[in-house]
Amino acid sequence: MKHRSVGIRVQDLVALLLAALPAKAAALVSIECKSWHGSCGELQCRFEARSTASDAAGGVRFTLLERGGDGNRQLMEVALPWAPPFPPPGSEIRGFVRMKLDRTVEGLSGQYIVDWHITWCEPGGPTQVRRAGLTQPLATGTCDPEAAFECALADENGVEGTNPTADEFLVCNAAEAQLLREWLSPFEMVSRGLAVTDPSYRPPDINAFIPASDPAQNGSVGLYFSPDGTSLCANATQDQPIDFYVLAKLAGVTECGITGVEYRVSSLPDGWFVAGFPPDEAIMFGNPLGDVGCNVAFHNCTNDSPVLLFSGTLYPTSAVADYSLQVGKRNPSTNPNFACLLVTLCDSPSYTIACVGPGAPAILNPLPGATCGTTAANQTTWSRVKQLYR
Repeated sequence: MKHRSVGIRVQDLVALLLAALPAKAAALVSIECKSWHGSCGELQCRFEARSTASDAAGGVRFTLLERGGDGNRQLMEVALPWAPPFPPPGSEIRGFVRMKLDRTVEGLSGQYIVDWHITWCEPGGPTQVRRAGLTQPLATGTCDPEAAFECALADENGVEGTNPTADEFLVCNAAEAQLLREWLSPFEMVSRGLAVTDPSYRPPDINAFIPASDPAQNGSVGLYFSPDGTSLCANATQDQPIDFYVLAKLAGVTECGITGVEYRVSSLPDGWFVAGFPPDEAIMFGNPLGDVGCNVAFHNCTNDSPVLLFSGTLYPTSAVADYSLQVGKRNPSTNPNFACLLVTLCDSPSYTIACVGPGAPAILNPLPGATCGTTAANQTTWSRVKQLYR
């Protein structure tokens, strides 16, 4: 068993740039690391945790550990400061932190936080976001030199979180910088002609939000014949245009907002035409009523449910009866890890993927005596309707 030394290093340069953090800090429990990327110079970590009732004004507190067979060593004690409002105790918060490390002959040392993001959802309002650039840690430490290192996060009680890095994760060699990952928003991805679930930027270690077994708990996407999402039926007369709207109704984890959607509307009757566009604040590639489907993304998080994804006009060229138009997953799904009708949340820079349910089918010319379903407008519906006509 090898001996390790621990030392506290004062980063004079960073201290000149950054104000010291308050002595007290809030904390986290039940930390679960979702993904790790990085090198012996910089480490990126995505995590989820629960907030505590500690002094929230002091920041979110946790510790970066270097794991060893003879015990863990502290590399960096972190407190991420933020301004009110603060998350209620027990809230699930999602975090992303980039930490500067330094490997010298003395070993691997913690340096400072390069940048960080914290998000959480309080239903009834938009996704709460806190972020900052260079941030000074409360304390740093050093572990003995090795060829490779393993790391973990610990909560306020020093309890190691789940999903530490793999063994020998930080390999200190010339190729280490290639391990860093570029994080793009859904808007940036779609603007580059990429899907919001593109495997190049959505590796397998980023999982869809549960409960995947009941996606409708996370909201739905459907086609409607009214902009408030209450009309599911329309009379289709040949050569008479019909306006329609594809809307996302938010619920559960999506209630605080979404940034992107991947979906497809089932095929139109043979020979029918369609014209339409996404809203001004969104970009789209693909055809939502085509054989494959489309991706749409918003420049900013949007939570004014129902969220308009596409508005258009159908041009009937033939007679139909009881014809169903159903929203579903892209065909095929861009990323095989997410074979569902899906949205991306507002937890920058991770933009967690959530499977959602399909809205009830929209019916063209329902059969006589058939019950044509309608849905109730929610409290934010009419503000959304007004925006459609500005």
